[in-house]
Amino acid sequence: MQKIYVAQTDETWGTGAQYGPFDTSGEAERAAKQLGWGYVTVLSWDDEVFVGARTYPVAPSIEQLRAVIAGVPPLSAAESKFFAFYEDQLNAPSDPKTAGR
Repeated sequence: MQKIYVAQTDETWGTGAQYGPFDTSGEAERAAKQLGWGYVTVLSWDDEVFVGARTYPVAPSIEQLRAVIAGVPPLSAAESKFFAFYEDQLNAPSDPKTAGR
């Protein structure tokens, strides 16, 4: 099976702009990021017969992930209390007579 990778602007193969082909997914993902595009399409052949195309979104950079995580507010007192109670329930030994009810 032979595969080539193409950076592209849209989720659907054949629409929008495309750049490539590349021999590896890493090369196509780097090109897509440099161009500000969000997708890579994998084109597959088996014995010179086209098998199909699969498109996937390019993973965000670590800086983008950190920005999302940094934007999450801390738990409120009520949320902290709820999760502490929930964890206590999970960690409490179960009564074999009532287990599975």
